[in-house]
Amino acid sequence: MKVFDRYAALYDDIYKDKDYSAECDFLESIFLAYAHKPVNSVLDCGCGTGGHALILASRGYSVDALDRSAEMLRVARSKPLAERVTFHNADLRDFSLGKTVDIVLGMFAVMSYMTSNQDLRKAFETARKHLKPGGLFVFDSWFGPAVFSDPPAARLKEVVNGNRRILRYTYAGLDAVTQVAAIRFKTIVIEGGRLIEEFDELHEVRPLFVQEVIHLGELSGLELLETCPFMHLGEPPGTGTWNSCFVLRAR
Repeated sequence: MKVFDRYAALYDDIYKDKDYSAECDFLESIFLAYAHKPVNSVLDCGCGTGGHALILASRGYSVDALDRSAEMLRVARSKPLAERVTFHNADLRDFSLGKTVDIVLGMFAVMSYMTSNQDLRKAFETARKHLKPGGLFVFDSWFGPAVFSDPPAARLKEVVNGNRRILRYTYAGLDAVTQVAAIRFKTIVIEGGRLIEEFDELHEVRPLFVQEVIHLGELSGLELLETCPFMHLGEPPGTGTWNSCFVLRAR
């Protein structure tokens, strides 16, 4: 699993259209629907630049958040209210907080970056280790049936912020045997008509299937409660649901 430090400085610009507040509303609807007790504490695994962690902290939750990228965390710590979150530069596959929490999160396809069975199991075990009995493990991921029905394709994303223009070209391939998608990003940054930066990154992403999530949950002491389209609790996912949400409870 790679660390995408170079991507960190551009991350918030590239995803400026991502509605973190609405996503946190969705998470709170899950807490309300499935938590046995009021939710007070959250561990956000793969927090990136803190989009979810900071909002949840502003809403009164006690939040610990971790990421492998020191640069992602540097950006997160520079934001308003960062002092309300305890950030950890760590790998979720072998992280130990030393306490348990009510909720463990893995947002923005963090779990899909666990491309081997061993890594996925370690991530599930980390989640279970940090959950109080009855606590919830909530994550979104690429949804296997949809990805194989409509494989990822080449595309271009352009973002303009003042005199800075970011072009991100995406080239994708899906291996039917390993069930891993290779997503190649070529990112170009232009300021005032001049090329400032250009770099390539390879992101390897594994779409997840319901039966394997059930199996991993059973191995780790977690019970799958619901699978739904991301942001649409109570609805069934289908072959058009590229982004799904899984809700599991600690036994």
